[in-house]
Amino acid sequence: MGKIASGQPDLARRVATGSFTGTGAGAWMEVGGSAFNVVLSGTFVATVVGEYSFDGGVTAVPATTRDGAEFSVAAPGAWTGEQPEPGVLFRLRCASFTSGTVAWRISR
Repeated sequence: MGKIASGQPDLARRVATGSFTGTGAGAWMEVGGSAFNVVLSGTFVATVVGEYSFDGGVTAVPATTRDGAEFSVAAPGAWTGEQPEPGVLFRLRCASFTSGTVAWRISR
């Protein structure tokens, strides 16, 4: 959902945000049972991948697109996903990093 205007509250039911300035993983967010949004912004040279967990965050499984390709992004943009199974977690992980800051947002 996002914000209607700057300074207004976010209308999404759940939101996780953060940034990468090196390799590493962001926080898990529960996305199961719904559609969700992923946004990457900033000026960066990095590759960010998506990961699911079906066991409460113990094991990370690579997220794939509808055509079976791994969700791997090297430029700013916005994407949507859908996870019909309740209780599934999703996170972003910076797999390679050269420079800049990768700001990220996951919402549902």
